[in-house]
Amino acid sequence: MSQRPIFFITDYGLEDEYVGAVKAVILSINPEAKIIDITHNVPSFDIYTTAFIIEKVLKFLPDSSVVLAVVDPGVGGKRKPICGKSRISFYFDGSQVVKTFYFVGPDNGIFSPLFRGDFEVFVLDYVKIRDKAKKLGVFLPLSSTFHGRDIFGPASAFISSGEDLIEIVGHRVIYPRTLSFPELKFKYGDSFRQIEGSVIHIDKFGNIITDIPREVFSGYRIKSLYLRGKKIPGKLVSSYEEAKVKQPLFIFGSYNTLEISLREGNAQKKFKAKRFDRVKVIFEKINE
Repeated sequence: MSQRPIFFITDYGLEDEYVGAVKAVILSINPEAKIIDITHNVPSFDIYTTAFIIEKVLKFLPDSSVVLAVVDPGVGGKRKPICGKSRISFYFDGSQVVKTFYFVGPDNGIFSPLFRGDFEVFVLDYVKIRDKAKKLGVFLPLSSTFHGRDIFGPASAFISSGEDLIEIVGHRVIYPRTLSFPELKFKYGDSFRQIEGSVIHIDKFGNIITDIPREVFSGYRIKSLYLRGKKIPGKLVSSYEEAKVKQPLFIFGSYNTLEISLREGNAQKKFKAKRFDRVKVIFEKINE
């Protein structure tokens, strides 16, 4: 069977043995597994950041990738351990690419970006996983605090080896949990437009990433920008070097949405931004 690469996301950090333990179990079940770390530095229990990361990396993952994501504040509780399969279309420069993804982790909304197009979700069956692993000489305990090692890692190992999901699952999940995000709001006039969006992520550099897309700027420039109702000084630039050191700036980031940054500084700390803060941009038309 062909191998499916595993892309691994957690909030485990690297100080403890947790990441290594999960990888050890995966490789004990499937010694040929390819495990690629996306990040293990998701803020603790932060399911929204996890969903954001999955959303942004999906289009870059190879077809038939396995997304193993373990950010699980409800571990050992009522939330379901799930896996599934999703088929998603991506469009770029007039071309369409369709990819299939597998996913393994808790049913707490982190897989929301995968719940579009055609998808199916199942509850993982620990007994099936345990018994299959036992035949390979791998013994899996079931703790109430480490399902990454005991359920999710082993499940991803079997899926990565090319096995069918039916071998490790129980019943189907009709309505998996999804996360909701604030909507963009627009206002238009003859010579102006206004858009209100939100802060959706803050990266390690303190860049304030919004959900305001680049395409709404066509034919317009920023007249003013407000964060939580407070006007933020700055100008739209195409590279950081266009601003002075420690000067605020606006820039389209690598995901083509507007970001508020501070050259060689931390915009989040300066402006005390947090996720879902509202960002209002008032535009004026560019005269030809």
